[in-house]
Amino acid sequence: MKLLMIFIFLLMSGSGQARLFLDVSIESKKGIDSELTLGSELHATKEVIGKSEISLKLKSGLKVFLKAIFAEDDVTVIGPSDRIRVNGRVYGEGGEMVIDFLKEPLIIVLGEKRKFSHSLKGEKIDITILPYIK
Repeated sequence: MKLLMIFIFLLMSGSGQARLFLDVSIESKKGIDSELTLGSELHATKEVIGKSEISLKLKSGLKVFLKAIFAEDDVTVIGPSDRIRVNGRVYGEGGEMVIDFLKEPLIIVLGEKRKFSHSLKGEKIDITILPYIK
């Protein structure tokens, strides 16, 4: 009976927490010439735990590091904010930093997709982020 009560307590305590997830889509396209394009893409769903960093790597060698937290814009609202602050950086195949949005984070509303693109030396990088809670 004690075991059953402990199990029920654990289930109830975990359901009250807002768990933040990010659906991330990354597409990298390189134009070899006007008619031929090489592409690499990755689609992943990652849970954000605390202030830990999410890392994703494409087969092309592109690496993406993201951090996401609830933005605390309005202190009168009880519970988690509907806005997510996403910081991160993207490294190219050679290890050079291609995109840096640590100082100017993206602010994304829960449930809304946000896409941003970056072009460099004939390579186009598209990153789409969809935050949601569960």
